[in-house]
Amino acid sequence: MAARHIALLVADLQSGGAQRQAAFLAAHWAAQGDRVSILTYEAPGARSFFPIPESVSVYPLGLAAPSAGPVAAAMANFARVKAVRQVLADIKPDCLLAFLAEMTVTGFMAAAPLRVPVYACERTDPAVYPRGIWRPMRNIVFPRCAKIICQKKSAADYFGPAANTVVIPNPVSRPPADGPADIDLPEKPFIATLGRLSPEKGHDVLIEAFAQIAPLYPQVDLLIIGEGPARAPLEHLAAALNIAGRVHMPGASRQPFPVLARAQVFVLPSRFEGFPNALAEAMALGVPPVATRFSGVEEIIRPGHNGLLVPVDDAGAMAAAMAQLLQNPDQAQAMGQAARAITDEFAPARIMALWDDALSA
Repeated sequence: MAARHIALLVADLQSGGAQRQAAFLAAHWAAQGDRVSILTYEAPGARSFFPIPESVSVYPLGLAAPSAGPVAAAMANFARVKAVRQVLADIKPDCLLAFLAEMTVTGFMAAAPLRVPVYACERTDPAVYPRGIWRPMRNIVFPRCAKIICQKKSAADYFGPAANTVVIPNPVSRPPADGPADIDLPEKPFIATLGRLSPEKGHDVLIEAFAQIAPLYPQVDLLIIGEGPARAPLEHLAAALNIAGRVHMPGASRQPFPVLARAQVFVLPSRFEGFPNALAEAMALGVPPVATRFSGVEEIIRPGHNGLLVPVDDAGAMAAAMAQLLQNPDQAQAMGQAARAITDEFAPARIMALWDDALSA
């Protein structure tokens, strides 16, 4: 395959699922000899949370400031379109991969006059996100993209059979479980979750569920790995439920896998998800999972075999599922062992072949 010049547009390179996959794809393509460029809205000098190879060119546009009102937001987006178009005109990529709906709309408006094909990388549940003006704009732009790349079949189904969609899950390899933790850990055994501290991740429901079982399992604490705007409300909730000393929120981790490997149970309490990286990697480590029944999760978890599913926003059901695995260590071990097979289904070599096929078409 001839070397290509692939450009990626992502809001930033900080902690997050879209950012992580952008960094992974960039590293993969750079390693196989492609030229790779990443455009972000970050300020020059911002440090990437994820490792970026030196051969990858990063173009920080310094356009990440929030807008005060719809008029200012429209003006800011036009400024972003102009800035992205200027970079694309200078670097002349063969294609542009845009992550999330807002970035795809901006990227398409920037790239269309240059005739650079745009691939819309859907990273969440399209039935839920985006909201506001971005939703009708997405509905106009996505059908005009070279392809809509979804992480799960349920997302592709949302766009309908006429849409130019392809399903490419995130790759899952068995993460390294050795090495020291880069965050403070509970002294007790713990239930763990990993994700940005924001409302859609459902950490409030997890805290409420843990409060229900905490008196029954005094030997187990709750560890929430991640950072985000919901930190203060979550801390206040734990305090209000009198479990603040047993809910640990040490922040984001660059190497969470040695920590997850020690968990008794992994819980994903999300209200909606794209492809749940944290869940998949915990499963790859053999940690028995509990997850909410968000759209598409059945493509990963088969209830009773490699994990347990509970309704979204149901703290009682989540508490019961956690208690079930804590009470039945043999069942938990069997589910964790079955969960490891996720690395076969989503092997990186197979997933990257799907990406290469999508771009070559």
